[in-house]
Amino acid sequence: LNWYRASAIVVPAMDETPPRPAFLDAPFPPTRMPVLVIWGMQDSALLPSQLDLADYVPDLTIEKIDAGHFVPWQKPDAVIAAMRRWGV
Repeated sequence: LNWYRASAIVVPAMDETPPRPAFLDAPFPPTRMPVLVIWGMQDSALLPSQLDLADYVPDLTIEKIDAGHFVPWQKPDAVIAAMRRWGV
């Protein structure tokens, strides 16, 4: 948590679309395994506009949870349920 407090990163507002970093347009090797993303929809650092991941991860499951940035701490039961639905 202190890493976040000490970071110089500026978090954009929820209605703001952050600029896309150039490295994201570099060629990435394909992901060859299933991926589960558990996303806190109230997160003020990782915005829902950043959920466009299907082009990078062919076998992708996204679980959206009504939580902030620390989803496992805020909604542990929802995280466990999402993982069980996914097969973990």
